[in-house]
Amino acid sequence: MKNIKFFNLTNAKMLSAFILLSVLSIQSCADLDEDPTLSRLAPGQYTLQEELELGVTGIYSRLRNASQWSTFFVNGWSGDDITTHRVSNKEDFREFDQRSIAPTNGRISSNWRDIYAMVRAANNVLESSEGLQLTDQDAQNRLLGEIYFLRGTMFFHLTRIHGAIPLPLTSIPDFEIGLSTQEEVYAQIEADLLQAETLLPAVYPNVQPGAPRPNSGSARALLARLYLDWAGFPAKDTSKYEQAATSAQTVMNNASSHGFALVDDLEDLWLLSNRFNNESIWTIAYNKASELHNRKYGKLGNPSDVGGWQETFAEIRFFEDFPEGPRKEATYRTDGVWGAIGKILQIKQHLYSKK
Repeated sequence: MKNIKFFNLTNAKMLSAFILLSVLSIQSCADLDEDPTLSRLAPGQYTLQEELELGVTGIYSRLRNASQWSTFFVNGWSGDDITTHRVSNKEDFREFDQRSIAPTNGRISSNWRDIYAMVRAANNVLESSEGLQLTDQDAQNRLLGEIYFLRGTMFFHLTRIHGAIPLPLTSIPDFEIGLSTQEEVYAQIEADLLQAETLLPAVYPNVQPGAPRPNSGSARALLARLYLDWAGFPAKDTSKYEQAATSAQTVMNNASSHGFALVDDLEDLWLLSNRFNNESIWTIAYNKASELHNRKYGKLGNPSDVGGWQETFAEIRFFEDFPEGPRKEATYRTDGVWGAIGKILQIKQHLYSKK
């Protein structure tokens, strides 16, 4: 029996080898000369606006990959306003909620990998754009401004989770790169956002409200937030408080020129029909029709009774300290009626946010 099995296995290997050689023979007859006019992406430096646009689109693809899951926002559980399930499979979120994060936390590694993939893509497009001179200079400026905005924003996102981080500024991997100091990280983010502010228009043309493509006001608004962090722990450069206030005031004074405004009714802020609204300074957009899903939608903050993941609950102490009024009513669910389906749920065990 053993000999029969060996014979069959040997014949199988010979047959596989024959098929492989046949395939290679067929392939070797193909014309391997490449027609560069058929390629949509430049092999090196960009010379066309289309190439730059495709490069920027590729960065957004990386952003969508990173942000489609709740992992991208895992540091939000470190705040005082939300908590997570006390058991279940939410251990990684609980570590952030309790501010006791293990090096083996799976959300950290996936965030790190996906965001640095986006940073490398941004670096690659910047390098491929060196020396580019388009006829439409406005288009070139806003596309380059987007790249600096996206890279600076992702560095900011990473440092708010990890503190000191590496700062790769080229597309070539540096396997010896070390951690930059917190001051160096903040300085690089500032440089990227200032460059973005210079290159971006007041309003990005032909986009929905809510800045799904950033504008110069988006960059200045994030600078205001950066300066707040810079003034606090661990850098503690209190001189940045004044820059934060000045930057925020600049955004407010010029809100209309950037398409920024508060919604009239806070309840409208969480409506799907109002997902593109003027209250956002920058919106990460998804497109279900193009299979670019927001995997969190309808899952992240919902109970299992309506198909949710039960990952996010409102923090009870924060809710109790929240001043009574319309803002509190628009922030929390207390009636048990769930959305358009009108389902009545028993929500006494956990407290849910409307957003």
